[in-house]
Amino acid sequence: MIERQGTPDPVRQEQDISPGGFPREKRLRKPGKPRVRFPKGLIKAFSRMPELRHNPRPDLPFDISRSEVVKWLLETALEQPEFLRAFFDAAYHSGLIGYDRERKTWKGCAYGAERRPE
Repeated sequence: MIERQGTPDPVRQEQDISPGGFPREKRLRKPGKPRVRFPKGLIKAFSRMPELRHNPRPDLPFDISRSEVVKWLLETALEQPEFLRAFFDAAYHSGLIGYDRERKTWKGCAYGAERRPE
């Protein structure tokens, strides 16, 4: 069977649709953006997000702190132990936090650093 150019392949078409019904090409990362890897449990939980508004008050300027989407994502993420582990590991392995063996405490990499005069 010969396929004409421009004719969509039904099998490929099915593969290009995510479980949420969104075309996968919309979910691809933008060039130059770091790739974020989410734990499987979090991916499953996030994919079940109900319809929410990112800007619940269109009459006011956008404020990320009022986003229903962000609030739902954070609440859902905090219920997932694997997210908490991944979040901690990301902070530790990136060098943002470190462990003080003498005090047996964790602290930020810039905690206690003296501010340089300008």
